[in-house]
Amino acid sequence: MISTLQNKQIENCLLTVPEFNYGQMQRWVGHEYLRYTIEMSISFFLERFETQFETFRQEEIKEDDTEGLEELEAYKEAGWPSLIELLENDHALLKNLIIFHEYDLLHSIIENKNIPTVFYSINSIDTVSITKDSMKIEGVCFEIRRE
Repeated sequence: MISTLQNKQIENCLLTVPEFNYGQMQRWVGHEYLRYTIEMSISFFLERFETQFETFRQEEIKEDDTEGLEELEAYKEAGWPSLIELLENDHALLKNLIIFHEYDLLHSIIENKNIPTVFYSINSIDTVSITKDSMKIEGVCFEIRRE
């Protein structure tokens, strides 16, 4: 996994995902919006997220209720494909589902047990790029300094 902040490579351990208030931009008023990217191999993505996605898939099939959400309606209409099937056949739907599951995905790929004094709190996934061998996610994060 390769991480960048403002187009400069950084150590992965500098990124974290908040347990609470994820995606709530109003709490960051007055803080600089920083752009991050995380690029990972498809094998890493599958290793970290496939089991969780399969649980989601089975629940969607069982419940059969999209609750009017566009992403879930499109997923149902496609026949609830597996993560591998999405990687092979439907990147557009996969990108939307990744953004739909952004919080869970980020927690599955980022493991920081020893958070440094200065680190960056990821608060969104805004874009997803997928190739045959890799995936890149991009979004907003904020600098945090602990004392």
